[in-house]
Amino acid sequence: GALFLGGFYVEFIPRSPWYAPGWEALACLAWIHLLDAGLRAGARHPAALSAVRVAAGVVVLAQAGLLGATAWEMRVQQRIVEEGGRREIGRWLRANAGAGDRVFLEPLGYIGFYSGLKMLDYPGLASPEVVAARRAGRRSFAQIVAALQPDWLVLRPDEVEGMRDEAPALFARTYRLARVFDVRPALARVVLLPGRGYPEFDAVFDVYRRVGS
Repeated sequence: GALFLGGFYVEFIPRSPWYAPGWEALACLAWIHLLDAGLRAGARHPAALSAVRVAAGVVVLAQAGLLGATAWEMRVQQRIVEEGGRREIGRWLRANAGAGDRVFLEPLGYIGFYSGLKMLDYPGLASPEVVAARRAGRRSFAQIVAALQPDWLVLRPDEVEGMRDEAPALFARTYRLARVFDVRPALARVVLLPGRGYPEFDAVFDVYRRVGS
């Protein structure tokens, strides 16, 4: 029951892959109980017992293959996206921003840590200001930025497009592009990369500076 309830939950909320592993652990426990029941039931039927053993072997091999592919994917993600991309954004902001500047973004961790600046992160994990803005009815990136007026924006290209469509004046008059961080060439040089779409999602960030700040 917990497995199906959790599976429904992670599909009902905005889907993100990092929510899945916890429920996959429950799925593994469910497989163990299912295979154990099959082994007990098949003890009286040699053909059925062989089928259950084959099924168990296939499940173990599939999970081992998935673990290996994911480990390689995460190694590439760490080296290129986190250390080569987001860490460098944080260091660049530390060198180019004022000590009291505030930064609006979604991916809080590396950029916030290495910049040392005040983060206005969405949905507000470390920012009571963003939480208050959302509770006041400002749901979109554009609405929150207009309300809080951060000094810097760190955005993925699709986030920029969404904000530009909703509030063109933000980029026409209020914010100017300061720097683009793009690690796609480094990812392209990795020939074998399972789940390539995951690191590519965070491969490009546009950094905008508020005009006059």
